[in-house]
Amino acid sequence: MFAKYAQYYLDRGLSVIPVRSNKHPAIPAVIPFRTKCPTPEEIAAWSRDLGDMNIAAICGKLSNLFVVDADTPEAIAKIESLLPEQYEVPSSDTPKDGHRHYYFHHAPGFENWVRCRAGIDIRTEGGYVLLPPSRTIATKDGKCVTGEYVHHDGTDIKDRPQLPEELAAFIRDGKAESGKVQNAETPPLTQGRRTKDLFHAACVLVEKGLPQDLVNRIIVNTGKECTPPYPEKEALAHVAGAWKRCRGKAGPSTLGFVKQSINDVLEEPILWLWKNVFPTGVLSIITGNPSVGKTLIAVWLASKLSNGQSFPRCKTALQGCTLYMTRESPAKTVLKPRLVAAGADCSKITHISAVYAEDGQEQVFDIGKNVPLMDRELDENPDIKLIVPDPIISFLNPDRDTNSPGIVRNVMDQLAVFADKRKVAVVVLMHLNKNMAQDIIQRNSGSIQFMAAAQIGWVVAPDSDPEHPFRKLMMPCKNNLGPMTHTWPFDVEAFSYQCPKGLIETARVVSSDAITGVDVTSIISPYAAVDPMKLSKMRQAESLLRKEVVSKGPKDEQDLEQLALDMGISANSLHKAKKKLGIDHARVGSGKGSKSVWFYEDPSKVKS
Repeated sequence: MFAKYAQYYLDRGLSVIPVRSNKHPAIPAVIPFRTKCPTPEEIAAWSRDLGDMNIAAICGKLSNLFVVDADTPEAIAKIESLLPEQYEVPSSDTPKDGHRHYYFHHAPGFENWVRCRAGIDIRTEGGYVLLPPSRTIATKDGKCVTGEYVHHDGTDIKDRPQLPEELAAFIRDGKAESGKVQNAETPPLTQGRRTKDLFHAACVLVEKGLPQDLVNRIIVNTGKECTPPYPEKEALAHVAGAWKRCRGKAGPSTLGFVKQSINDVLEEPILWLWKNVFPTGVLSIITGNPSVGKTLIAVWLASKLSNGQSFPRCKTALQGCTLYMTRESPAKTVLKPRLVAAGADCSKITHISAVYAEDGQEQVFDIGKNVPLMDRELDENPDIKLIVPDPIISFLNPDRDTNSPGIVRNVMDQLAVFADKRKVAVVVLMHLNKNMAQDIIQRNSGSIQFMAAAQIGWVVAPDSDPEHPFRKLMMPCKNNLGPMTHTWPFDVEAFSYQCPKGLIETARVVSSDAITGVDVTSIISPYAAVDPMKLSKMRQAESLLRKEVVSKGPKDEQDLEQLALDMGISANSLHKAKKKLGIDHARVGSGKGSKSVWFYEDPSKVKS
């Protein structure tokens, strides 16, 4: 059958696959044929290796096929009533009495839906339907009956029309009224047979060629609809078993590239949370030493967003909610007081510090494996526009090496994909390491992949201008979306207010207009004026001593050795550089309280 009719349907623009009598695909990988039609060689091989199989059409854009599946005579009557007069729609009757498929052109904007209306399903991108003259055989679970698919009238499927607007509106309204739609890829579960049916559903999805993360999500969500709900851990075990049974191993095989012609890519403008500072849909980083104001700035961002207030140099503003993830700042004593001081609408800020395990106990939120939880949170609250992990190191598996490029990149890429998919701003907070001889990009604690994965990077440091002792500077250190131009100054001011339990004393930042001309390298990496990778340790030591002793004056030897150690410079290299530069030393004080001071002037100028 398949060999005979495959070319017939290919000539009508349909991508086809072989299907068994139980309606399951006869090939392990269906996904490739959503983007390309099978070749004559593939059809010949399937016919030779699989025997006489049924034939199914891939729905969606490639086949230009949208199918409305009526499962009752009442549904058929309703669909017929919504078709314009003289509207010829090719259709076929299925083996079940009172079931009929209607064929239309592909209709963008729809998903596969089961029971989108009483007795009506639809099949579009990602789905497939059996075509005449396929024949099914009855199965014990009743999902298939013995019978044949037959054309209902003489209208050729190649003459399928556009989906009528009245019928399209009827389908859309059904989704809105139901409030809950089951994905058409998920076979329905039979009451009282949760374990068997859930495993069968997992096998069906795996055989259809769906990616593992999608199979996991569908099966877990389906399990939750059981009575009683099916445990997530056991549901995922069924998925693992389905991969092993259907593919002969515990994981998915490589099926091919996920590819798209750039000509088919529809460009999108960047939606900015703060114009040219923090975009939505990508990763951004705020880094700096502890206690320089990173959290105060992040709180200020969340506050402005919660009230729909515009940021400096912006004419428009977004309004939305924030997920603020922190374990460093207690909500009662630090986070909420800072939000109140910043004027935030606290009803739009959610604090996340941990997750609940299956046993009800709290455990550390691990971004590496809990991104689906953030997906779920955004499903429940689509107004979330900003997510702040503060700092991100608190939300990584403590058993993982954060200096490992592969481990860090995997986590950051998951966050980047999530940000792009949900169009939220993810602003990650980090700390700098102590090595001031490294380039700014390399000064983040852990792997360089933290900063490499981000599109935008800002570094916060105190202003060195003595006229602004409490001012912090947020300086650009990376921008993949445009030029790095402005530095944003923030003044930190004290703030207090009365709450039912007493006086709250906290702080907040007040923004000023942007400034230019700030040399971020001289502030953050003063010993990296020359690429430190090209400098020997001896030359790095010389650079350190010129900066700290020759330029600034006498310096305690122990302080110099600690600075050198932080930069990876040995004490031996430091002392050799001292001798080469003609730097002298003097012992100051007496007894246990004495110390050695290095200087580049007359020793008499060194004060005890």
